[in-house]
Amino acid sequence: MQGSPPRDVKVAFIGFGNVGQALARLMLSKQKMLNSSYRIRIIPTGILTARHGWVLDRDGIPLMQALEQMATNEGLSNQVEDLSIGFVEEFITNSDAGIIFENSPVNYDTGEPALSYLRHTLALGKIAITANKGPLVHGYRELNDLAERQQTTFRFESAVMDGAPIF
Repeated sequence: MQGSPPRDVKVAFIGFGNVGQALARLMLSKQKMLNSSYRIRIIPTGILTARHGWVLDRDGIPLMQALEQMATNEGLSNQVEDLSIGFVEEFITNSDAGIIFENSPVNYDTGEPALSYLRHTLALGKIAITANKGPLVHGYRELNDLAERQQTTFRFESAVMDGAPIF
């Protein structure tokens, strides 16, 4: 394994606010360790935001550049004209990513639109990871069952105890 080339792991972000950007910075800071310890090279192929636009590139998006564009409110390559569930599902399908990180704004009464994004991701056999509580409350069993049927993975993080007082 020592001399083998790293395996490319393609990822896409739905939502690129504080959580998505923190994850992107973590990926950048850990890329040497991921390569040397696990022989993994993370390649972001899609970023979609409601306010700052979206970008798809199957060959890889320069993550540092995307973070800089977000910091300066420059926006990403394409503006979002139609943020319907259908548009986002098309984005997921065309991202060429095997892992979708979903952390979009969510309606806590319904779990949408995140619940639909996660359903679509899992139905395609992609790994779905969310930072949202809404889809867990309204669809945890369904999403877990769908992941099992599709032989893929559903994970969630930063979704537990987020609102608990710590002081």
